[in-house]
Amino acid sequence: MRIAICDDNKLDAKRIEWALLDLGKDMDITYYPSGHDLLDEMAKREEREQFDVIFLDIYMPGENGIDVADRIKEISPSTDIIFSTSSKDHAIEAFRVQAIDYLVKPYEEIDIV
Repeated sequence: MRIAICDDNKLDAKRIEWALLDLGKDMDITYYPSGHDLLDEMAKREEREQFDVIFLDIYMPGENGIDVADRIKEISPSTDIIFSTSSKDHAIEAFRVQAIDYLVKPYEEIDIV
């Protein structure tokens, strides 16, 4: 499974990665510090090489994760998005971009898996 974690806070991203690695499944996890970096990488990939799941922060410097999610869905409609953010304020918008989950920081490992 190809997983991307996009969060400007590396520690938050590592927490997600550690929780996922505890599952012990075959996962290819890639970290991106910004939506711009993630979208640049996705634009280079063919559809069959796209991420299966993306954990996406909403509040990143100069970016809104909801806008990034819109672009993700344009590039790869089959990619699942899980928001990981510090606020409940965008939960309704998350449905519009067909997010499969919405995690509010701080969360427990059980919330991730």
